[in-house]
Amino acid sequence: MNNEIGGRRPTDQPGWPATTPEDAGGQPDAGTREGEGMDRSLQQAVREDLNELRQFADERTEEAKEAVSLAIEDEKNLAARQLSGVATALEKVGGELEQSDQRALGRYAKQMGSSLQGLARDLEGRDLGDIAGMAEDFGRKQPLAFLGM
Repeated sequence: MNNEIGGRRPTDQPGWPATTPEDAGGQPDAGTREGEGMDRSLQQAVREDLNELRQFADERTEEAKEAVSLAIEDEKNLAARQLSGVATALEKVGGELEQSDQRALGRYAKQMGSSLQGLARDLEGRDLGDIAGMAEDFGRKQPLAFLGM
């Protein structure tokens, strides 16, 4: 079916909207080039926003790591102080047992207390990786004291 009227398309008539870039008086790819430029600008803006978001997330992650590290350090020092208290108590009990008829048990309790005291001092200046290695070594050297902790 031919939509042309007298060699002209209906859209060529006054009052009909243009349907192609040529009908609108523009060049065939003018709208596409402009759209591509807007797409590139939008893509660039999205990239910049993503980079800012990554940077923000990295900063917050570092802050969280520092906060956790400080909290762990505080807890580690508290544990070291408590361990030192237990060690002191064991040494006292060992001393009392040595004065009674339980000399062998008293010596062993004092040795355990002394070992725990050394471990508590070592914990204060170490990071978690070092502490794990120390606990492993202590467990091998003093299995009963390790289990007692």
